[in-house]
Amino acid sequence: VTVAVLRRHQLTMAWLGDSRSVLGREDRKTGKLRAAQLTRDHNCDDMVEAARIRRCGGKVQQYYYCGRFVGPKRIWLKEPGQRTPGLMVSRSVGDEVAHSVGCIADPEMLEMDLTVRDKVLIVASDGVWDGISNQKAVDIAWACATAAEASRAVVDAALDGL
Repeated sequence: VTVAVLRRHQLTMAWLGDSRSVLGREDRKTGKLRAAQLTRDHNCDDMVEAARIRRCGGKVQQYYYCGRFVGPKRIWLKEPGQRTPGLMVSRSVGDEVAHSVGCIADPEMLEMDLTVRDKVLIVASDGVWDGISNQKAVDIAWACATAAEASRAVVDAALDGL
C-alpha cells in the first residue's frame, strides 16, 4: 500500500508492504535523470525488519525445498513442522498469522519538497523491481509520451527481466 499526497511542492508518502517509490531527478551537470529510491523495501532482507520479527517469535529464512534453501527470505512460525505463513513482506495488512510473529501494518512516512528537477515518480510493487533496476525504470518512463505508455513500457521491461 502506498499513498502519495502532493500539496504545492511538498510530497508526503506513507507506505508498507511490497511497494517501492522511485523519483527521477534531473542531474544539474548532465541533464540526465538519476533514480532516487524514496522508500525502504519492507522485506525480510532488511536487518531492522528481520530483527523485529525474530524478537516477536518469528523465524526468518528462505523456503526449504528438496533439501536446499531457495528464493527470498520469508517469515515463518518457529514451531517445528510449521510451513506457514511464508510471507515475503515484513509489513502487510490483514495477515493475522504473520502479525502474531512481528509482521506489522504500520506504514513508514516520508515528507520532501519537490523541485523543477523532479520529473518522474514511479510507485510499483516488487513484481516490477524484481525484474528491473530503479534507473532503468526511470529511463524508460521518461522516454514515454504519456503515463499510460510509461506504465506499460516499465511493466514489459520488468517482465523481460524476470
